[in-house]
Amino acid sequence: MHDRSTIEQAIITLEIQRPILGDAVVDASLAALRQQLTVMRSPAAQEHTRKLATILFADLSGFTALSESLDAEEITEMMNALWQRLDEVIVAFGGRIDKHIGDAVMAIWGTPTAREDDPERAVRAALGMQAALWVIRAETGIDLHMRIGINTGPVVIGTVGASQEWTAIGDAVNLASRMEHAAPVDGILIAHDTYRHVHGLFNIAVLPPIQVKGKRELVAIYRINYANPRTFALPQRGIEATETAMIGRDAELAQLQSALARAQAGHSLQVLTIIGDAGMGKSRLVYEYRSWVEQQSNPVKLLCGRVTPESQQTPYALLRDVLAFCFKLNDSDSRSVAYEKLQQGILAMIGSVLGQEIVHEHAQTIAQVVGLVDTTGPADLLRDPSHGRRQVLRALTAVIAAFSTHNPVLIILEDIHWADESSLDLFRELEGQCAQVPVVMVYLTRPILFERQPTWGCHQAPHVKIALAALTLSAAAQLTNDMLRYVDQISPALRSFVVTRAEGNPFYVKELIKMLIDQQVILPGPAIWTVDDTRLVESQIPSTLIGVLQARLDSLPAMERHLLQRASIMGREFWDQALCDHPDQAAMVRRGLLSACDRELIYPTEVSTFALADEYHFKHALLRDVAYASVLKRQRRMYHASAAAWLIQMSGDRAPAYASLIAHHYCQAEARDEAGRWYIQAGQHAQAIFASRAACNAFCQALDMLPTSEHPPILLRLGNVYQDMGNCPAAAECYQTALATDQIEPLLVACLQRDYGITLRHQSRYGESVDCLERAATAFTALGHDAELAYTLGQLGYVLVLERSHIQATQILHRAFAIAVTAADIPAQLSITNILGLNASYQEQHSEARHWVEQTLILSRTVGHTQMMTRSICNLGSIALNERAYAQGTQHTIHALDLFRELEDRWGEANCLHNLVILAYFEEHFDEAEGYYLQSATLQDELGDMRARCMGHYNAALLAFARGNYVISRSHLDRALTMEYVELDSLLRVSIQICLGFLSMAERDDHHAGTYFMHSLRFLRSTDACSDGWDGLLGVAMLLSRQGTRPNAIASVSLLAAGDPWAGKHTQYVYGFVMYQTTLSTNQHQLDSGTFKEAWNAGKQLSYTAALDLAIAFTTQS
Repeated sequence: MHDRSTIEQAIITLEIQRPILGDAVVDASLAALRQQLTVMRSPAAQEHTRKLATILFADLSGFTALSESLDAEEITEMMNALWQRLDEVIVAFGGRIDKHIGDAVMAIWGTPTAREDDPERAVRAALGMQAALWVIRAETGIDLHMRIGINTGPVVIGTVGASQEWTAIGDAVNLASRMEHAAPVDGILIAHDTYRHVHGLFNIAVLPPIQVKGKRELVAIYRINYANPRTFALPQRGIEATETAMIGRDAELAQLQSALARAQAGHSLQVLTIIGDAGMGKSRLVYEYRSWVEQQSNPVKLLCGRVTPESQQTPYALLRDVLAFCFKLNDSDSRSVAYEKLQQGILAMIGSVLGQEIVHEHAQTIAQVVGLVDTTGPADLLRDPSHGRRQVLRALTAVIAAFSTHNPVLIILEDIHWADESSLDLFRELEGQCAQVPVVMVYLTRPILFERQPTWGCHQAPHVKIALAALTLSAAAQLTNDMLRYVDQISPALRSFVVTRAEGNPFYVKELIKMLIDQQVILPGPAIWTVDDTRLVESQIPSTLIGVLQARLDSLPAMERHLLQRASIMGREFWDQALCDHPDQAAMVRRGLLSACDRELIYPTEVSTFALADEYHFKHALLRDVAYASVLKRQRRMYHASAAAWLIQMSGDRAPAYASLIAHHYCQAEARDEAGRWYIQAGQHAQAIFASRAACNAFCQALDMLPTSEHPPILLRLGNVYQDMGNCPAAAECYQTALATDQIEPLLVACLQRDYGITLRHQSRYGESVDCLERAATAFTALGHDAELAYTLGQLGYVLVLERSHIQATQILHRAFAIAVTAADIPAQLSITNILGLNASYQEQHSEARHWVEQTLILSRTVGHTQMMTRSICNLGSIALNERAYAQGTQHTIHALDLFRELEDRWGEANCLHNLVILAYFEEHFDEAEGYYLQSATLQDELGDMRARCMGHYNAALLAFARGNYVISRSHLDRALTMEYVELDSLLRVSIQICLGFLSMAERDDHHAGTYFMHSLRFLRSTDACSDGWDGLLGVAMLLSRQGTRPNAIASVSLLAAGDPWAGKHTQYVYGFVMYQTTLSTNQHQLDSGTFKEAWNAGKQLSYTAALDLAIAFTTQS
């Protein structure tokens, strides 16, 4: 046997089999094994380990000049004598000489075991070396000086090279060397990580940061001047055999208790977030709260969930953990078994309130987002992401409301700083839906949550934040007394030692006391504990919590330490079977884990999430992190690969729900191909359960892992996700990159062309969009994919509608609809009928527009497509706007806006806001219009939609004009005219020119006003467009009327009425509006109703084009 861990396992196995084999056989075998192990444990053969160490470099100054004046033999004798004295100082302070390099030395603290205050010892050794060298100078008269540099950090320790030289390697070593090079003669420089451990113990000067080789950023440096008078540092800590009362958190517990009383009394939601750094007692506070709740006469229903760092990329991981707690779901359950447990659990919980059919529907919805049902079936084709999120929210709200019918509900969610974004968003939205439900929601988090969720707790009221401060000195002392209550008399030195070092951290208090027990400062007895105060002075207790935890791990037997290191690979939670390479190791692993439980390093979990394995968890996340940091990277790779394989085996058909975690393990194992394929599965699963951000992250990870040749299908999916998120530039880049790849399958090329065309439409690049969609339609036709063809033709028709090519658009859309009906493609039918309605509306064919939109609305409601239903409602508002039914249009559009916001459809929201600006403007509600415009402008900037931005400037110009702010109005119009989109939308350009005409009239510039009106009317005359002529004709009428050309002005008004089919139904409104505008502009010319009616009857006989011709002629003559 050549592997150290193998020998250690063999020794343990033989000890276990001693009763069977007998002492003689076991002792003979152990003797040989222990001899091998002794050799392997020697420094020359020590295996590589990762440690937190402190490294010192010292270099003599003046040695070169001295060597030139002395013989080589004399130099050698002198240097040996000098280094012997300096090395003695290093060893006296617990350091280990790593090597001598000419006139320099490297020493290490922290190995083979971590000690109390390794950084402090290294600094004291440095001061001692400088003092010793001063004495040597005084004794010998030799002018030698020394530079010393010190740094603390993680290193790999073991043998290196053919010579098997024992040393430390890592960035921390390099930085210590740089500190020595930068130190002044006779000076000692330390880096920041050493400074954190020793500040307060020494007089330290903070120097300006410096640039060192190999570091991008400037490095903070500090100069050690001298040691301060020595004082004891203070720690605190708890012990396995003692159950202590909660100390120093009474006020916080009272806040939690009163929240439950408010929820019960007011039948309302109460939300609290408990905030505290690691070890501050968040879990203990909630444990006491739960104990108090269980003692209340009125029963409270409890739901709990907790997340780990490994689950941060898994969508809805927090929700899944809550369900696992509530319904005893095992991760090893098949989909069918887990779904049955979920459905039966919800039925038993609230079936009498909601009924079996509704429970089944809600269970199906909830099961889908946590991976308990297949997310690729045809039923999901209609379920867009925003619709799915709303369905999940509705189901959870109904379940919780029903659950709280007779008793309040307490929901406790721990460690949400590691929660995935989908879960955080879901529970935040749930708060808003459960405002009138007797529920207490308690979140536990570290402050780092607010780095990515800075507004957490600011949106929903009431939301109470409870920040856990450090324990006061008196509270820490009380906790220490409580934990050491079996000590007959606690000395002030012991109490002070614990309290001051712990710095108010309850977990640190407990770990320090356990370490004092490990070092036999505290000696537990059957009834009375004793304390050896003399050993307290000599004890070696690290000055940081991480140092304490590492020292505890170092002190474990080799097998236990190995098990905890391997367990840390899985995360805070782990399973015994995952630590076994062979079935015959199970008993040994179980013994090791039980021993770790006895030491209170880990705890068993009452119900395992994998049915055939026992589950454990580290006592604290910090302990897991320290154990993980001590695992060599080459071992990590192997263990991560093993963890991934175990998860795949155990999760069975639910593996897709764990895809992100499996991919993470393969990534850490540097198995790039496997990691990439599992990241693809993770992205697909996230897409299916409406978690766009998680899907985006997973697909990006897959791109990093896999070769370029495999990128195109991933880029297609990633582009679709970006499109859903409203990030058109990123989506376009994905499609372009994929299309530039060689040797892509024709079907994939067609899909990329189609989706790229849709993105180009969002960017208002209509000509390019048409080209892409036509190529895609041709390809789908050749491939015989009717469903894809119908959808593509529908999108092509939509672009043509936006280009005002209405006749061509109508032909293509009817062809697309026929194909969709034949293919029984409901989503395509919905999309196409919606676009047909839009096309008719743009042509002022309001009855036909309403027909198509109402047909879309009915079908979307029938199949449950909420997003398409919302678009239909929005389109009804647009039709009402075109019909000048402003109140009805406003009602429809506000309804659609609320739904789009619930669905998180930002494109739909932007469209509604734009329409509301126009509606409010026409109703002369200018303050409302400005409010909608400001919301719209913010959203337009986020979406990067050129059309929306251009329309936004146009709307802003109208508002400024209505308020008399002509300079601002012209500024917006000029900016709109310079935008690229205006060249693509000729009718919008006409609208801007007409607006400029009115603006010029208001500024008394009739010449330019006439020019703008004439250009716009001439363009309208050259097209088949029937809209936008009304304003132009009205402008001509006002201009001619103001110039005193009364007959022509009246004639133009009559032509206006004849040319606009709407005006014939609202003659008096037209007349009144013209009279008002004319009077407003000239304050002298008025029109009487009789003259107007005569003009109306005559103008009624003219066609729209004739009306435009006459208006142009009137303007030219004027």
